[in-house]
Amino acid sequence: MSQAPVTPLHTPIPVWFQLPEGFIEIPLVENPQLRAQRMGEMLEATFPAAPLDEKLTLVAASELLMQGLLDAGAIHASSFLYRLGDGDVCSGTAIVFMEDKNVRPLEIFAERTLYSASAEYTDVPLDKGELNLPCGTAVLIARDVAGTSLASIVQPTEGGAAEVNRQLEVYIPFPHGFSLLKVCFATPDLGAWEELLPAFGKFLTGIAFTPPGRPRTGQNVDRMCAADDWAQQEFG
Repeated sequence: MSQAPVTPLHTPIPVWFQLPEGFIEIPLVENPQLRAQRMGEMLEATFPAAPLDEKLTLVAASELLMQGLLDAGAIHASSFLYRLGDGDVCSGTAIVFMEDKNVRPLEIFAERTLYSASAEYTDVPLDKGELNLPCGTAVLIARDVAGTSLASIVQPTEGGAAEVNRQLEVYIPFPHGFSLLKVCFATPDLGAWEELLPAFGKFLTGIAFTPPGRPRTGQNVDRMCAADDWAQQEFG
């Protein structure tokens, strides 16, 4: 496991992420030229027959996406790769955003957030619920989202069909009540959803608003077990 300390802007409370095995952090604070060069090398190795101009288009689009994430308040990004029980490999991303927002009173945060989600996504099937994590109360919302696949950008002759990603959005208020943490897991491998849930649960229980290394209380251990059980029941 790796630990990634992050201090969001405009808040005195930092956040720590303890990444489960299989998650690889994507540096958000990095020279754009180096990031573009690394992605170009990856594309050359993955799609050697693709035309150069298409690869350059994808590199530019990826950098625009990264800048969009930063503008939207992203404070952490990870990619994950897992080999499933049948031997297939699945992948996806975990993006964490921080938003300066008054979410008080915290006692009714979950109720208000669940109501807002139901009102916003009236025509979209949702799985949703409330969960107590070691770092505090969390609201979980799972839905399918359609968008352009990276493969269709590299090889547009294949029709540019939309790619459906299953997405788990987790909303966690900061203890002071004036900032909101949003964790977004996404994968195009819909058939792997159930097998990925334990990894998502480990990521969530690794989030902390206090420095790592402090002794875990019995209550926090109980919450971690409850998180795994609840995720399997609600989203499995």
